[in-house]
Amino acid sequence: EALSDSGKVNKKQLAFRVKEITGQQDFADELAVLRECAELVEKMDLSKQQIKTLQGEINDALIAKYKDLDEAEVKKLALIKWESALTVTVESDRSRVSQDLADRISLLGERYDDTLPSAVKVVEDLQEKTKAHLALLGLGSL
Repeated sequence: EALSDSGKVNKKQLAFRVKEITGQQDFADELAVLRECAELVEKMDLSKQQIKTLQGEINDALIAKYKDLDEAEVKKLALIKWESALTVTVESDRSRVSQDLADRISLLGERYDDTLPSAVKVVEDLQEKTKAHLALLGLGSL
């Protein structure tokens, strides 16, 4: 009952349910679980606040550090950042091109699987069949 549609704990509903079942012996186990849940939710909220505070401090320290960087250090940082991004992109493209080439080679191998001598043999066999059929029709002189 204390969960929202997204599956998160609703503190108001949790507090309401705790107040509702406080003093009822039939719900002693549920009450204990709900109180523990309330403590955990409170700890989680405190942790989220601490995370926000620390992220703000980190951002402030980062901005202060950037102000102290000279041009060469900024260029070095930019190169490091872009180098990794470019490496990933180039590797992805290389992999894609390699796969495309392998697929094309496979397709060509299937297409040209029959050799010229075997194709010539098929044509000669069909010519003989055609001549035999024409002979049966009385057109063997063509």
